[in-house]
Amino acid sequence: MRIEGITPGSIEERKTVSFLRSALRELLDQVYYVDVPVYAWSWSCLVEINGSTRPCVLLPYSLGVDLTVNPSGIVRIEDIALLDEVNVEDKVVLLSYPRNHVELRLITNIVAEKNPRLILLNTGITGLLKADVVLGSTGFTYTPTSPLKTPVVCLDEASTREMLSHGGRVLAKSSMEKTTGNIIAGYLNGSGEDEVHVTAHHDNIIGAPDSTPSQYLIKIAENLGKANLPVNIVFVSYTSREIGDLEFTEYHYNWGERYLLSILENKGELEKTLYAVSIGPLNMGGELLAMGHPVLREYLPSNQVIFSENTFHTESHSYMEHGVPSVTFTTLNSLKYRNTNIVGSAGDSGVLVGELVDLLKRLLSNVKPRDEWIRVLREHSISVLGDAVLSARIEATRLMDLMHQLPLIKGVKTLTKTAYTTFYYYCLQPFKAHVESALWCNLARRNLDALSQVLGTCRKHLVIGDEYKSLKLNMHSVFGDQYLDLILENTVKNLRSIINNELFKTTCIKLMRCYKSVEENHRDR
Repeated sequence: MRIEGITPGSIEERKTVSFLRSALRELLDQVYYVDVPVYAWSWSCLVEINGSTRPCVLLPYSLGVDLTVNPSGIVRIEDIALLDEVNVEDKVVLLSYPRNHVELRLITNIVAEKNPRLILLNTGITGLLKADVVLGSTGFTYTPTSPLKTPVVCLDEASTREMLSHGGRVLAKSSMEKTTGNIIAGYLNGSGEDEVHVTAHHDNIIGAPDSTPSQYLIKIAENLGKANLPVNIVFVSYTSREIGDLEFTEYHYNWGERYLLSILENKGELEKTLYAVSIGPLNMGGELLAMGHPVLREYLPSNQVIFSENTFHTESHSYMEHGVPSVTFTTLNSLKYRNTNIVGSAGDSGVLVGELVDLLKRLLSNVKPRDEWIRVLREHSISVLGDAVLSARIEATRLMDLMHQLPLIKGVKTLTKTAYTTFYYYCLQPFKAHVESALWCNLARRNLDALSQVLGTCRKHLVIGDEYKSLKLNMHSVFGDQYLDLILENTVKNLRSIINNELFKTTCIKLMRCYKSVEENHRDR
C-alpha cells in the first residue's frame, strides 16, 4: 500500500517537472532545467493488525523495519518529562506526534539514545498521517548530521488503538541513493535588467501532484503575461523542499533553493534580483498569511493579509540569507496540514491564487527600491531592539549608518543578509538548548528576559518550549563553561552562515551574565 508523494529524484518528480515545463513553455519566453544533486529517498509502510492491513508513514530518512509488536512490548509515554524514569531499551515506544517540529526532532533524538527497537508516533486523529523530517541531531544549523538510527513510524488514532489492544506487524521499507533532482526556471521578459523571482516547490513527502504550490505558477504566469511588466520575472519551481540535502544538514530545508541561489550569487546574478515572492502551500484554504521582509509589508493591505516576520521554516528564508528581501504567501491551515494525507479544497486555493495575482501586481507596481525602505528598516530596528543592551543598539545604529553609505539596493541587501543569517543553534552535550532570532537578532528585552530565565533556573532541568507549550529535561547542574565553549567554538567558528559580529557576541555575553567567572574570559573572542 503506497501513499502518494513527490520526492526529489523520483519518477514522480520527473513526471511533474515534465508537465510544468510543458505548461510554462507556452506562457514564458524561456524555460530550462537546473540539475540538483540530491539524496533520493523512497519508502513504503503498512501495518497488519487483527487480520487487516492499514497504511502508515515512515518518516523521511528512517531505516526500514519488519517487526511483530506485542501489546505488552509497547511503552506508551504521555509525559516526556517522565522519560528518564522509563526503561525503553529494546522496546517499542509510543508517543503523541508533537505539534512542533522542533519538539519532534528533540524528543525522537532523546528516545533514540535509549535504544528502542521502534518509535511509533500517534497523530491522535483517525485517518490523519504525518511525515516530518527527523535527523540524528536536534539542531538547525548547516552542520552535517546523519539519519536517525531508530526507525520512526507514524500511525493514525484508529491504528494506534488497535495496536495497543491486539498488537500487529509493522512493515516499512526505505532506500537512499545519490541521484539528480530538477529545478524548472523560466523568464517572462519585462523592461530593464532588474528581476523579481516568483517561486514555489513541486515536491512533497505526502500528497498528490496537484497539491504542490508549483501548480499555481502556471496560473500566475497566465495572468502576469498579459501585463506591462516593469521588470523581468523569473519563475522557479524548486526541488528538495525538505529532503534531498546531500549532507543531511541540521537545517535541512530548501536544499534545491540553497543550491541554486549559491550558484547565482557566485555568478553575480543575484545582484539584479530586487526581491522574491514565494508561493507556499495553499491547498487547505483560509486567510492569506505573508511571512517575510518588513520592507515588503508596506505594500500588502493589512485587511487582506496576515503578516509575520518569521521566515525560518519558509521558502523565503534562503533568499533572506543571500540578502534578497522576500515574502512567502501561504495559509495557517495549509501550514498545519503540510506533509499530511489530508486533501484540501481546490476551490479555496483557486480563490487564493486570484488574490495572489492581485498582490503580485501591487508589488510589481512598487518594484523599485525607494529611500522609504531606509526609514522602514530604521523604525523596525528601533521597535525590535527596544530596551536591549546599549552595545546591541550601538551596533544596530552602525549597521544602519553603513547602509546609508552604500547604494540603496546594495545597502538593503547587506543589511538583510546580516540580519537573516541562520541564528538557530543547539548545544548537544551535556544539555540541549534552542535559541532563535530573526531581523536584528530579536534582541528585544522580552526575549532576553525569557532566555535568561531559562538559563537561570537550570539547577536541575532545562526548560525548552515557547508560550504555547514547554517541557523539562534533566541535566547537569554546572554547565556555564561548556555553554560558552560550545557556542563560541562550535557555532561561531565552524558554521559557514552565522552572524559573526558584535550583535552575536553581545547576545552570548548578555545571556551568560549569571556566570561571572566565565564572562570576562570570553568577552573579546
